[in-house]
Amino acid sequence: MTSLSSFLTGRNKGDALFLASLTRAFNGLFLIVMAFSPWFILSAVLYALRGFNAGIGAPNRTAVNVRGISEEDYGAATSLQGVSTRLSQLTIGASGYFMDVWLPLPEILGGGL
Repeated sequence: MTSLSSFLTGRNKGDALFLASLTRAFNGLFLIVMAFSPWFILSAVLYALRGFNAGIGAPNRTAVNVRGISEEDYGAATSLQGVSTRLSQLTIGASGYFMDVWLPLPEILGGGL
């Protein structure tokens, strides 16, 4: 689903900032509705729709984050933006591991930074 929505986003010629903001808002809405969903099937469908929506928003957010970069540096800028995104996702896993070691450890380490 995400790859299909990313492909469709490449065809979009609209305002990237508006579309990135709209998809981010819809992702939040999907999470709220999923949390209160009384049926697993409905939650699963909403999760799939959220993945499709995220695939639409991700390329637009990258375009917004690296706007103003010259064409020669565009590849490097998008790569660095992707690395920072992946590193932020790694911290979530590390926090979960640290919570298993000792519950307040992620807060202590984060406060130390």
